[in-house]
Amino acid sequence: MNIMVLPRQCLSNRQINQMYLALNDQRWRERGSAECTCGQPAGYTCAECNVPDLCRMCMVAAHLGSPLHKIREWSERAQSYTCVSLRELGLRVSLGHGGAACPRPHAHRMDAITVTGIETLAVDFCSCDRAASDADQIKGRGWWPLPGNYLSAIPLTVLREIADRDEGEDLDAEQFDSDEESDAESHATDSSTSE
Repeated sequence: MNIMVLPRQCLSNRQINQMYLALNDQRWRERGSAECTCGQPAGYTCAECNVPDLCRMCMVAAHLGSPLHKIREWSERAQSYTCVSLRELGLRVSLGHGGAACPRPHAHRMDAITVTGIETLAVDFCSCDRAASDADQIKGRGWWPLPGNYLSAIPLTVLREIADRDEGEDLDAEQFDSDEESDAESHATDSSTSE
């Protein structure tokens, strides 16, 4: 089997995701009847980490520390993947106790902005007597609450990625995505004209 390695800058994130999904779809078609590590039927895969195919409960347990990962559910009827959020699978993000469940949780839905869109999370804020403010609990998770709306946040990794990409330049999310595509197109054009 020949494997061709392309420099990262030749492909946009969208193209890389499409290639990954095509390979993953092929893997599922070839898998037969997959079983989760617990023995239950495995119907879920993660597009962002290298966990094996898992059942719903094991996928949630494997992602307690990664609630923004993109999960795909296999549909036997359609013979393809459909996107499903970890929130839809039952994941709740516990704040204020180092990831452990709070004995007095204050439940909310919170939007997290990622480079691929907005992910709605089920969040349990700590409401114990000595609990930090909700905004500080969000910051403790490594997310930055948006001004005026602490129920929307952006992970610090996303802020860092945007800052590293276009230091000092104002850039909205739509520009960020279209700039990545135009960068990939210009690299593809450069490589085809240099032959």
